Amino acid sequence: RVLDYEPLHEVVQKQERLGVLKENAAPGGASSASRGGAATSSRGVTPARLPIPVFINLAKRKDRRRRLEKGLAAAGMCAWRLEAATAADADARIVTRWWDSTLNTRYDTRTLPCKLVMSGGERGCAMSHAILWHACASMSDTAPPMLVLEDDAVFCHADFAKRVGRLVEKVEAAFPAAERSCLLYLGGDVMAWRADDEALGLGSALRECEYIYQTSSYVLWPAAARKLLTELPVNGPVDCFLSRLLLE
Repeated sequence: RVLDYEPLHEVVQKQERLGVLKENAAPGGASSASRGGAATSSRGVTPARLPIPVFINLAKRKDRRRRLEKGLAAAGMCAWRLEAATAADADARIVTRWWDSTLNTRYDTRTLPCKLVMSGGERGCAMSHAILWHACASMSDTAPPMLVLEDDAVFCHADFAKRVGRLVEKVEAAFPAAERSCLLYLGGDVMAWRADDEALGLGSALRECEYIYQTSSYVLWPAAARKLLTELPVNGPVDCFLSRLLLE
């Protein structure tokens, strides 16, 4: 019963952050939300399987919020906003205070294997992502996936929404709803690709990675979110934590 994981449930309820996904509430006042939770922009019809966009943003970073919302608008999208967690919000049962960098040194030769203290920013970031995993996990397997954005994400293509919609449809065609325990990274620094003889063959535009940095933009399905909750606590920077699970 991963949705009843008490430490995270307590924090989410206390801070009321699940409110970002309430139905019939228009994100940013710019558009209305359908019953599936996906926002429909006034610029046109949203692609059939466009994921539910949610971005993580600290209240004091209004500059980042404005820039991201401008990028979303140019792509014909709008998004829910999650008030970013801080180190003070990061329950030690959900995000650890220390992490072991041994595995990471295999992919970043500039670092040494040791036990490191998680910074306040790293812990707050990990907590923010865990809150969204909890929200996504509460949805049915057939619900649209969630597009998780950090507020420093940059949109490189005007047809971003259509491109994402096509990629989501490709992933969903490859896996039954209950087996979509995967992440679709839209951006990141790939440190290693999965060996061709071990990688999933999903066709053009998609390739399986083995280890990747950054969590600025990824698509998350409910089945994958439930899997992530069973792996708590986050025991490292969130990108290293996710990469370890991808590798395993």
